Amino acid sequence: MKRELPTPKDDAERKALKDVAESGCHVIKVMEDDSGPGFAYSIGLFHNFDHPEILVVGLDLHLMHVILNNLRDEIRSGERFRAKQRYADILEGFDCEFREVAISHYCELFGWAKWFYRGTEFPALQCVWPDMKGHFPWEADFNTKLKRRQLLYESGS
Repeated sequence: MKRELPTPKDDAERKALKDVAESGCHVIKVMEDDSGPGFAYSIGLFHNFDHPEILVVGLDLHLMHVILNNLRDEIRSGERFRAKQRYADILEGFDCEFREVAISHYCELFGWAKWFYRGTEFPALQCVWPDMKGHFPWEADFNTKLKRRQLLYESGS
C-alpha cells in the first residue's frame, strides 16, 4: 500500500526518498556511543513491499548496511521475514531470528522512519544474530560479553 511521502527539505531527505523510490529502501546507520551499540535500519520496505522495516544492532556498520540491502533484495523477490522464526544465510554460517520491535522504542531508534512515515504507523522487526556458538541473547548460554552489543527492542517475549 503506497503512502503519501513527506516533502524533502534538504539533500539528505531528497537522497532518502530517491533511494526508497529507486532501490526499494534507504538505510540509516547510527554509530555506537556511550548510550549504546551502533545500529542500522531500513526505510521503505513497508512502503514498497508491505513488509516490516528491519533493524540490526551491534555489528559493524558496513556489515549491517550489507545485511539490510541483502534482506531488501530477498523481500523484493517475495521473501517474508516473520517474528520468532529463524533464517539461514543472513550471516554466513549462522542463523538469525527476527523479533518485533515495540513502538515504545521507535523514538530512540527510528527517527528517519518516523519522518518518512509521518509517525509510528509502520511495523519493524529486529534481525537478531547469535554468538559464535550459535546461542541467541534469550538463551542461557549466550556469551555475556555480547549482551551490550545485542540489545533487544522487542514487544513482549
